[in-house]
Amino acid sequence: MKHFLLLSFLFACLFLGAPQISFAEPAGGGDPISLNGATLFDAYPNPASSYVTFSYNLTDSNKTAELEVFNVIGEVVSKVILDNQSTRKELSVSNLKKGIYFYRLAIDGHKSSIKKLIIR
Repeated sequence: MKHFLLLSFLFACLFLGAPQISFAEPAGGGDPISLNGATLFDAYPNPASSYVTFSYNLTDSNKTAELEVFNVIGEVVSKVILDNQSTRKELSVSNLKKGIYFYRLAIDGHKSSIKKLIIR
C-alpha cells in the first residue's frame, strides 16, 4: 500500500506538477496562521482520534473564509466554512484513516501556509 501511495504521488507530481506547499510549525506548537486579517490557531487535540477543534478570529465579514483539511497527496478531505458568528469549529475526524493530514486557511481564493494534523 505504501508503494502505491508513493507511486500515486510521484505520478501526480510528474503529470500535474509538483504541489506548492509552504510549511508552518509542526503539530502541537508554533505561531497561528494569519491571512488577510484572519487568524487560525493550532488544532487541538493534536494528535486526534475522534474530533479536532479549530479556534479562529475573522475580522472582515465580507470575505469567504474556509478551513481546508487535506491528505499527504493534496486531496481535500474536509472543507469547513468559517463565519464571524463563532470563533471555534469542531470537526469530526473519526471517518479519516490514521495518518498525517494538513490544514490551512483559505480566504477568497488565497491560501495560507499549512500545519500538520495527526489522526490516530
